[in-house]
Amino acid sequence: MVDLFSKISLDAEYFSVRRIQMEGRKVELPTPPIRASIHCFVFITGGETLVTIGEETYCFKANECASIPAGQVFSVRYFDNTTGFMGRFNDEFLNSNIDGKNVIGSFSILRRWGTHKVCFDAEHSKYIGDIFERLYVESSSKKNKNIIRAYLTTLLTEIEEIHQPNSDAPIQTENDICNKYIELVFKCSKHDVSLSEYAAQLNITQNYLSKIVKRFTGKTPLAWITEAVVLDAKVSLCQTAMTTSEIAFSVGIDDPSYFARLFKKQTGYTPQEYREKKKSQECPL
Repeated sequence: MVDLFSKISLDAEYFSVRRIQMEGRKVELPTPPIRASIHCFVFITGGETLVTIGEETYCFKANECASIPAGQVFSVRYFDNTTGFMGRFNDEFLNSNIDGKNVIGSFSILRRWGTHKVCFDAEHSKYIGDIFERLYVESSSKKNKNIIRAYLTTLLTEIEEIHQPNSDAPIQTENDICNKYIELVFKCSKHDVSLSEYAAQLNITQNYLSKIVKRFTGKTPLAWITEAVVLDAKVSLCQTAMTTSEIAFSVGIDDPSYFARLFKKQTGYTPQEYREKKKSQECPL
């Protein structure tokens, strides 16, 4: 299924959607972890699919939707008799012609932390399916950007309503700061930025940052940095021929031995063991 994602054009195309038609097929195929370049989504109408998104693994069945935010690392574990829709879109498309307003930022399902699974009842599943069908038809034929943008916004709003039923309530400032911190961590190319530097970027103290991130996510700020380091390392181990030392430097760790210990503590494998086992498909993401 990752192969299907990769076949959707990345040449600055504003939006793509396609059907999933895998009736009668059951494939256990732990794919190498890849990083979503733009926002991806999957809506299952039949069968099931097992996907690891970040550090969490989800089983998606009929009437369930997966959201994979841009920059997130994911891996498909298997699919079984799966039908539905999948697609991707970029920030620029949804935010264009909105007088500079960041529409993307209003949808919690497009953030890297929190759950990436939304379940619908029969009534809402029908609504979601109809919207996907309309998006598929429009993107496959007329490609009217205004119509696609309108339906895509409706789709995200419908999903958000189920995911966050009180989404129209005022967003707490602390929650917003927490979201911005996690976005900064995952956008950072090298994870050698200190907590004090992140706090300074957010115009708050380091202690306050630690307090609100722990409260809203259940993880410490350092735990989020460690998760970003490990996810980036996993992608490099599976997608490149870089040595362990080169990967350590690429994620902002100057001591390869410390990097190897950190990686094993988080995954149970040394970097080399992980690379070898992924090649033989003996371990999950």
